[in-house]
Amino acid sequence: MAKQRGVHLGLLICTVAVLSGCASYNEKQRENATVAQRIHEEPVAVYEGPPLSLLMQTVNESAAETDALLPPSQTAYLARLRDKAKKGDANAQAELGDLYFDGRLVEQNIPLATQWYTLAAQRGNTYAQYELGILYHDGIGFEADEKKSNEWFLKADNANDSALAERMVGEHFMNRLGANYQPIEGIAWYERAGEGGDVQAQLRLGEIYLNGLDVQRDPFKALNWYGKAAASGDADAQYSLGLMFLNGEGVEKDPKTAVTWLEKAARQRLPMAQYNLAQMYQNGVGVPRDHIIAYAWLAALYAQQPMQSYKKDLKDWAEELSSADLQSAMLLSEQL
Repeated sequence: MAKQRGVHLGLLICTVAVLSGCASYNEKQRENATVAQRIHEEPVAVYEGPPLSLLMQTVNESAAETDALLPPSQTAYLARLRDKAKKGDANAQAELGDLYFDGRLVEQNIPLATQWYTLAAQRGNTYAQYELGILYHDGIGFEADEKKSNEWFLKADNANDSALAERMVGEHFMNRLGANYQPIEGIAWYERAGEGGDVQAQLRLGEIYLNGLDVQRDPFKALNWYGKAAASGDADAQYSLGLMFLNGEGVEKDPKTAVTWLEKAARQRLPMAQYNLAQMYQNGVGVPRDHIIAYAWLAALYAQQPMQSYKKDLKDWAEELSSADLQSAMLLSEQL
């Protein structure tokens, strides 16, 4: 359900990770723990909307007009969703908050959306807690209130899926088209999510530090974050990590290690990893030159993406192979 409010490695890598920014992160965690303890001792943002029965009456009255315009399948979906929300289903309440906020299937109603988000948030729904943090921060549906915003963010941050919530907050602040674009704040939230194991946040941080997006370019930090995501099996991170070892960015050039990571990504059928791996076998970079394996990887790529440039390379490379070797390469490509 996440959306942007726009008007919305692998022992080597483990060693790298330990060297990067632990002290400041731990200090921040201690600060958050203190605030979180206070929040749990003093409940925040008590629901001040109408009783649930009256809220449902408002929903039913507005539904009478809009439901008549919807296909039967969507009307039935809304009826089931409202029934679950009335019975206290926090996921259904959060979904209703989304529908009323966006004006999907129902007429847009921001006050009603905030009431559903609050009910869901108080039942422990992490997504709704995150949404309330955003709304209080941006002053949408409520008076802007940084204290309440931070309280709801920390509620979400202390939930079981806190890393996801932290990434979502990071995405909000990193939205260049949004009115609340704050890259320093966004990167800080991404880092918390990344430390919590969120692979997409780790991947995003690798891109940010490698390319110097809103921060000073830092290949060593990029290597760290790509390494975390790559060790979790992310193909894009494995490919990027392979290129960093190949080019010596954030680490000494190591073509053999580059091949290892590129092959991991290629076996997940990432096209650019397949192409680079084929070229490395064709030219003997990081591995002994092997025209059969090179041809096999390029053929596997061509089967996915039949581009003319790949077809031309296959024709040229085939001239370097005997008929038997070409047949072996074709058979190998079917296994990749």
